[in-house]
Order: sequence, then structure tokens, then C-alpha cells
Amino acid sequence: MYNNFNEIPILTQIVVFAAGVWGAVINWVDRKKRGKTVMHKAGFFAFDVFATVGISIMVFLTLSGYGFNELFSVGCASFMAHYGTRSFYLIEVIIADKFNINKDNFK
Repeated sequence: MYNNFNEIPILTQIVVFAAGVWGAVINWVDRKKRGKTVMHKAGFFAFDVFATVGISIMVFLTLSGYGFNELFSVGCASFMAHYGTRSFYLIEVIIADKFNINKDNFK
């Protein structure tokens, strides 16, 4: 169990960070492939990367704090990073619907 983020080995920190970035990239590619993306600017993609890395770190620290294996914690962190950002897409659709924004980007 880690009491401080600095106690985590550097390789584990890099893997957790990379899993978060990878979750954002996969999510963006999936949206782009389906034509359902509203992320046309680099700032939106940067926010998505920031959010997935945050989700990944929080899930890893939570699971490792409860005593789970590091490999299992990293795997769950990358899974949650990908599906956590899918919820951002749902929020984008709800906001676009509420403010009557052009929905051609969502079809």
C-alpha cells in the first residue's frame, strides 16, 4: 500500500500515465471512426487526455490502497480511463441538446 504518490515506483507511474493517455487516444479514435466526435480542436483533446490520466491515477491509487496487485490495479485503471471518458461524450450530447446546438456532429 502506498501512502504517497512519490512512493510508487517510477515505472509504475509511467505505465499508469501511459494507460490514461492510451485510453484518451482510443476513445478519440473510436468517436472519429463512428463520426460522433465534437472534438475538433486540440484543447478538447488535451482536456480528454488530462481527464483520463486523472481517472487512471485515481483508480490505481484507490485499488492499490486497498491492497490489490499492481498489475490488476493498472489494468483496471486503463479500463476505467477509457470508459470514464465515454461519459464525457454523453455529457457533450446532453449539453448540445439542451442548447440546440447543431447535431450533425453527433450522427
